[in-house]
Amino acid sequence: MLNFTRHVVILLLISVFSCNSQSDSNQKIQSTVSEPPQTQYTKSDSTAAISILQSRLQQIITNSKLNKSKYSLMVYSMDAHKTYFEKNPYSALTPASTTKLFSTFAAFVTLGGNYGVPTTVYSDAPIQNGIINGNLYLVGHGDALLNTTDIEELADQITKLGVKKITGKIYGDGTYFDNLTERHIYSGDHEVVESMPPITALGINRNTVTVMVSPGNPPNVQTIPPSDAFTINSSTQTRSVIPKVPTPKQSIKNKRPKKTIIKRKSTPGKPVKKKSSKSKRHSSLENSQYDPEQDIHNLGDAPPAPKGGKKRSKSTSKGAACIVSSQTIATGEQIFSVRGSVPRGGLYTRYFVINRPELAAAGTLRNRLESGGVYVVGGIAVQAKPTSAQQIAEFKRPIAEIISYLNKNSDNYLAEHIFKMIGAAAGGQTQTAKKSVEVITQALEKEGISTEGLCINDGSGLCRRNLFSANTEVGLLSRASELPFFMEFESSLSLAGVDGTLRKRMKGTPAERNLHGKTGTLRNTSALAGYVNTRDNERLSFAFIFNGGSVGLYKSTENELGACLADFSLTDALKEVTSRSNSLKK
Repeated sequence: MLNFTRHVVILLLISVFSCNSQSDSNQKIQSTVSEPPQTQYTKSDSTAAISILQSRLQQIITNSKLNKSKYSLMVYSMDAHKTYFEKNPYSALTPASTTKLFSTFAAFVTLGGNYGVPTTVYSDAPIQNGIINGNLYLVGHGDALLNTTDIEELADQITKLGVKKITGKIYGDGTYFDNLTERHIYSGDHEVVESMPPITALGINRNTVTVMVSPGNPPNVQTIPPSDAFTINSSTQTRSVIPKVPTPKQSIKNKRPKKTIIKRKSTPGKPVKKKSSKSKRHSSLENSQYDPEQDIHNLGDAPPAPKGGKKRSKSTSKGAACIVSSQTIATGEQIFSVRGSVPRGGLYTRYFVINRPELAAAGTLRNRLESGGVYVVGGIAVQAKPTSAQQIAEFKRPIAEIISYLNKNSDNYLAEHIFKMIGAAAGGQTQTAKKSVEVITQALEKEGISTEGLCINDGSGLCRRNLFSANTEVGLLSRASELPFFMEFESSLSLAGVDGTLRKRMKGTPAERNLHGKTGTLRNTSALAGYVNTRDNERLSFAFIFNGGSVGLYKSTENELGACLADFSLTDALKEVTSRSNSLKK
């Protein structure tokens, strides 16, 4: 009997403890939900309050006169777990650069928020008495931000091992990605939309080389990055500039100096076979004027429509008469021919695409090793590392760093690298882009996100055949808020009125320094998706996708919708509902 009583008491104590623990757990969950106190407001009051927000949002849509446009809109409360507003939420439309949310989300899900993108050096021979009687292999894994400083770090790691001499070659290995390096080809788009350097697993300096010509005797010509894959043929001269003294009849105030127009001939590349009458030929960037700053800072998601006329190279001097051309020979070496003259005190700068990025990166490693006192007997080449090679140096870049720059600036070049990276990590070394699409779809399904109507062909969103709905996008955003990498994901988005593609938008509104969003822009598309807090600090996720011919109007509408969400207060709306109810009772 005593044993029975003892057991009953123990069971009662366990039950009480369990109830208290469950109560504490419920309190913790409820503390994260900003809902109105149930003792003061009814469920119908809450519904009526939300209808006030819906009415305001609908008025914005009505005033925008979007009758001839297609749109998919959705607003969801991540605190109340309710859809607050929707219009055609399941319509799959062209999303433009909000596509970048899908590849970056999948990268975080599959690779992890702490993943470091490696660039590794392997040796096929051991170090003996400071000598490697063999070759080195520089292996890339898609770090599109790899630069000379990073290569120098790898060279320093090698010299710290006591290496003084390498008898073999330096090889570049970019086999982590397949050999389709142009977005419009692997996406099946066959429309360039934006010309960009090759998308490669191993590259250097965004696969762009800067040729700088400065005065000297003889004039100084250098490349950034430095690489043994680059050769300079120069016949430039430094010339004095003697200013002309205007005659009394000339008006100095109104006289404008004549601009020197530098004519250049471009070397056309091998055209891509057309798939249809609407396809565009992809011309080689061998001798075209490529300006990486435009790609990085255009604050749009697709480049502006090209203007007539040829773009001049940058020069700090007036009347520069310097011409630089590029030629890639059979070995992969890129030869820059420089001729003409540069005035004293002037500087002539020209950008070119690197046509053999793997070779150029290997050439930079060789250049930095020799600058550090390591004698490399052999030259440079491109080849996959043997399986028996041993790692001797490695540099890792946090993937969150790449994604932050990518999303804030809507960087198409970085987006395509992240896109191919997730496919390569899943074993897609032969058909990388195809594998990437599979990985993105699987990541969404794994996290319970609807893939109905989903169609993704690239990572940047330049492909007009990409399709998904506001419902799918809001599902992604809401689910991301529950995952470990959310802080990195949200902070990668542009902040309204502050930075990235939203730095000039929604200034002076409640959305400024509040709304985090990813923009999307094509000539027939505008989109905005992200997060915003209401005046009650209620967390909302939203997606606005517009298709049609009024992109400027769509962006204005997005701004109004975003500001309206940021200015909404559920508490004030409930007070308004209560006040109306009391007035009716009287």
